[in-house]
Amino acid sequence: MRKIFVVICLFYFSVFNVYAQERWVPTAVHIATTISDGSLSLDDVVRVARLKGIQAIVITDRDHMKWEYGIWPLRNIIKATRESNSVFKYGIANYLNTIELASKKNKDILIIPGLESAPFYYWKGTPFSGDFKICDWHKHILVIGLQKPQDYTALPVLANAAGLKRPFCMDDIIKFWPLLLLFLGIFLFFRRECSYLDYKGNELSNFSKKWRFTGSVFFVAAIALLVNNSFAPSLIYDQYCTLADEKPYQTLIDYVNKKGGMTFWAHPEAKNISKQGNVIIETNEHVADLRKTRDYTGFAVFFEGYEKIGKIGGEWDHLLREFCEGRRDAPVWAIAGLAFDHGTFEDLARLMDDARTYIFTREFSREALLAAMRGGRMYVSRGPTKNRFLLDKFVVRDDISGESVDVGGSIKITDKPLIEIKGRLAGAEVPSSVIVRLVRDGKVIETFEEQAPIDIVYKDYSTFTKKTYYRIEIQNGSQLIVTNPIFVKKIVNNS
Repeated sequence: MRKIFVVICLFYFSVFNVYAQERWVPTAVHIATTISDGSLSLDDVVRVARLKGIQAIVITDRDHMKWEYGIWPLRNIIKATRESNSVFKYGIANYLNTIELASKKNKDILIIPGLESAPFYYWKGTPFSGDFKICDWHKHILVIGLQKPQDYTALPVLANAAGLKRPFCMDDIIKFWPLLLLFLGIFLFFRRECSYLDYKGNELSNFSKKWRFTGSVFFVAAIALLVNNSFAPSLIYDQYCTLADEKPYQTLIDYVNKKGGMTFWAHPEAKNISKQGNVIIETNEHVADLRKTRDYTGFAVFFEGYEKIGKIGGEWDHLLREFCEGRRDAPVWAIAGLAFDHGTFEDLARLMDDARTYIFTREFSREALLAAMRGGRMYVSRGPTKNRFLLDKFVVRDDISGESVDVGGSIKITDKPLIEIKGRLAGAEVPSSVIVRLVRDGKVIETFEEQAPIDIVYKDYSTFTKKTYYRIEIQNGSQLIVTNPIFVKKIVNNS
């Protein structure tokens, strides 16, 4: 009996250890479905993921797909609205339930609900000119990790007035200024041609037709303006405010942080100019917004965030140095974003091959995956290749204490840091030479050219006293791998 018990225990713990073993989960992030502006259903997306060996997908349907333009000064009465499918139109509870049902049917793939949000847009020109534009409509932030329907309901984005209401202030009183126009209209309406009294003091002069017409015009205008202003919600900003700068984006970031979610700039280097009818849709690259905003979780380095931001010595390295210097409260992590909406089954399959986020987690669960994303335990890969290179290990170790930390972590060391890098080809029979660039503080400190599989151990003998970070880039033919950083602070022993 004791032997049977021991066998059962060994079996249990072996199964548990396999389940709990840390692993890299290949993940596809930033995919829209037919719930919003996507061309494939959620079931189709899951089928593609299974075909391509993707173990987790982050669905980011559009929160709102709604423009509104009103003619001044009656913008809330004389207005045009254009709206298409979105999460809010579909229903937030329905959206979350749809993903939950799909998760229960597909237990081999983690399905994470998220949003692609356009927090702000503004208008330039007029509908009657050739320069009528909607600006910044494609400045998008991915919102991931919100758990409750009410967290979505109060999202502070321009198309959701419920999330942008501001406290009562003087502007709410000023909205009733047309009352002055109303009183003036009444006064003019009862104005006479002249003043002529009889012996009893009664006015004998007729009412002036000219002043009565003017008074009527003022009266009607005042009523129209009062109705217009009463329909105007009291918002922090609106689509006619061209000087909002980073405020709408920071407002969204702060709100999502408060609710325990994550925010990622979706495609900050992308320029998008198109036209619908007589409306020009214009969004320029917005790399500078990554410096202007704070406390967001990260950005999509692939496809449209590498050349100016993610490249070695680029904007990302500047942001990471700011964090090391204490000028930012949180680090900035990199993910790969597919930005898939319109396309075929085959198009999505190619994208899932081309851009992947590998997330390092112990448990295969939604909660564990989100926690790993929040902690930056990720690397990203771009470039389809039959000889796909997989990173197995990237750690920094204190050679004296033996303590180590992996990607996304922080460590205090007493000696020179020891960097360990391991990786292999994904079942390929063709040998491949890979180039590994070790980056510290935005500069390449060592380059290795190795035949895969690789097992690199490197001790950094450089002298540094301030907090720093290491990250790596790996080139494997047309494939490029970028890891998130590991932060290192050296403890100075004064004894």
